[in-house]
Amino acid sequence: MNVEIITKETFNEKVKNWKWLILVDFYADWCWPCQMMLPILEELNSKNIVTVYKVNVDSNPELATEFRIRWIPTMLLFNEWQLVDQIVGIAKLEDLEDIINKYRKG
Repeated sequence: MNVEIITKETFNEKVKNWKWLILVDFYADWCWPCQMMLPILEELNSKNIVTVYKVNVDSNPELATEFRIRWIPTMLLFNEWQLVDQIVGIAKLEDLEDIINKYRKG
């Protein structure tokens, strides 16, 4: 897997202090839609248009609560630590790229 899993302890370092587009996927191992998103997120991450991280909601309930995650998968898009978009459920690669491209600079 080329998508890094982050935790409550590493979230600030990876997301809050970064000046780039970041997509954070909130997921659970038992969630089949989350498993369906994994190859899509890996491909998206390999395209270098956004950095993709994953947060396991079972292991990090505090983060899930902080960001009001009600359903999984939920993907949050951050730009310079500002939450700019939210995608809930299964999404196509092309749709994710379209959303991300709205917030890319230059």
